[in-house]
Amino acid sequence: MKLFKISKGKKEEIKSVEHELINFLDTSIRSKDTYSFSKKNTSYKEDYKNLLSTITALVLLLTRNRQGNSLNMHMIMYLVEEVEQLHLTISDNDYLKLQFLIKKANLILESCLDTMEFAEIETRNYEVIQRFIFKDEKELLNEYFKINNTENNEVK
Repeated sequence: MKLFKISKGKKEEIKSVEHELINFLDTSIRSKDTYSFSKKNTSYKEDYKNLLSTITALVLLLTRNRQGNSLNMHMIMYLVEEVEQLHLTISDNDYLKLQFLIKKANLILESCLDTMEFAEIETRNYEVIQRFIFKDEKELLNEYFKINNTENNEVK
């Protein structure tokens, strides 16, 4: 038994917004990957251990709301792929590839944060049960960027 009934039109609207957000995430990741390592040209420390623990914690936070939420699952998919590539590269002892993957993973984290902020803005007029809320996830990422930023300690 459902406590909240959502009209068919509202469900379609929510699905449409969710698809828009997934496209935003995909586009954000692709655009950052092609034109530079960061939209702010921010450089991060090459601490893969901190990066891996942050990605793992983010995946755990995102899995809390994964049921019926394809945006969260899409983010998890990107993050898990990066963790897998990082683990393979660490075991190969390929330092240059590791540097590249660390920067790429940071871009994916930036894209996820941008998407979370955009999702909250897009759904702020919906009922609470239908909104995207990423409070803990954004706090984790902001703290990670604050700690790992090597230029002026700028927080996104």
